Amino acid sequence: MIDVPQPPRPPFERAPLRDGRRVCPMCGDVTASRRGWWHRECAALWNLATRPPVALRDLKAIAGSRCWSCGLEGYVELEHIRPLWSLTPDERRELRWWLPFNQQLLCAPCHKAKSAREARERYDAQNPDTPAVRRRRDTRRLLEDGQLTIVDVAP
Repeated sequence: MIDVPQPPRPPFERAPLRDGRRVCPMCGDVTASRRGWWHRECAALWNLATRPPVALRDLKAIAGSRCWSCGLEGYVELEHIRPLWSLTPDERRELRWWLPFNQQLLCAPCHKAKSAREARERYDAQNPDTPAVRRRRDTRRLLEDGQLTIVDVAP
């Protein structure tokens, strides 16, 4: 089963009452609201990070419905710039990786191509000693050093 990273829980989620008043789960400050625990701004930030439709709506409102990779106008999908699987355990506890600064809008073909590239990178990172991974790594190294050209690699 694939481990799907989830946003971290609010830092003050289980905070006790302070002077008999509620504490916001996000920032830890006392809330004045009698109805809820969250400040309005904290709740908006939390929804942006934990609800992809909200993030998609906000990014579309800012940038429009244009693919950030190829510029195609129309249907776009929300995609993380830095893949969540690549986060360290410490970074997984930071809410910022789920916020719009780490998200982009891509059309379906660009999203599919980027996902395939990231899947290959993830496989290479998890299986560094397989022959195919060693071959790709060696070819990449030779191309970067200038000892090999694309013409040499093409069939």
